[in-house]
Amino acid sequence: MYQDNLTGGISNSNFTQIPNALIDRLTQVNLSGQQSQIILAIIRKTFGFQKKQDWISSRLMSRLTGISHERAIKRSLRALEKNGIIEVDRTIPQKPAYKIKESFFISGGDNFVTGGGDKTVPEGVTISSPTKETKTKEKETTTEKNHQEKSSCCSLPENSKKKELSAEELEFIDLETERASKAGEIKTTKSRYRAGLKKIAMSDQLDISDLEKLRSEREKPKEPTSQDRERELAKELLEKFRNHSPDEIENVIFESRTQGTLIMDGYDNDQALKLLNRIFPGKLDQIQHKINLANLCKNKFIPASVRTQKLEKLRSVDPYLADQVELEMQGA
Repeated sequence: MYQDNLTGGISNSNFTQIPNALIDRLTQVNLSGQQSQIILAIIRKTFGFQKKQDWISSRLMSRLTGISHERAIKRSLRALEKNGIIEVDRTIPQKPAYKIKESFFISGGDNFVTGGGDKTVPEGVTISSPTKETKTKEKETTTEKNHQEKSSCCSLPENSKKKELSAEELEFIDLETERASKAGEIKTTKSRYRAGLKKIAMSDQLDISDLEKLRSEREKPKEPTSQDRERELAKELLEKFRNHSPDEIENVIFESRTQGTLIMDGYDNDQALKLLNRIFPGKLDQIQHKINLANLCKNKFIPASVRTQKLEKLRSVDPYLADQVELEMQGA
């Protein structure tokens, strides 16, 4: 009756056989909640399927434990590995396999000795305190083993090192990096982003199906900017006035200022005048000075003596314009 109540009608195949030594050891280790969840998930995927180790992706680990953040999962896995509770097989870097480290819970067979409390010791066996020599030797062995594990973890498999990226893969990496940079999707640096794509390509997992799309975007003509238009206008102005004399240039500017005549079709007069003043420094200022003098001469509210003085001053800089202004003054 007790057994029926315990199983609730569940068959034996729905149980996971966990070594007693492992349970005893886990009860003595101070683990966080997330680390305990990950330990149980690894036990379920290994002991639950009679496997020594099993590959568990981050997505599957999240589904088994309910931990939604991938960083939290990786952080807990690193801590468990560092403390010698789990072992990670990184023969295939993209698919690490996890298992409970046997040395964590197996010590002298079934007679497991804990660090505190009652000790179970086989008959006739004496436990002696480790000497300084023994401790040093164990430390050197552990350091060497950790170094070997780190080397195997961080190095790529031999077949990955020999892989050469194709021209299309390299082109895709460059174009995708530029696209992501312009779109503001790169959170670190362009070089790191490119290195990440190369790493994916080395493992034959890089999808380059968008290569043609990236090529077409690169070849698409860009919309001209205001600087591009300004450079184009300057080029056209130089071409138009290359063989003009200074007086002819002054006449063109004068007409544009007084009569609103377009200097260059398709462009704003103010922009064209600004560029002309850069190309021919001082011309615009000189013409504006003449226009101011002419306007003063025509102003009826100014005394006649002052208007006559301004007319003579205008005649000294531009006799032709002064004659025109004088005719207008007489006609008025």
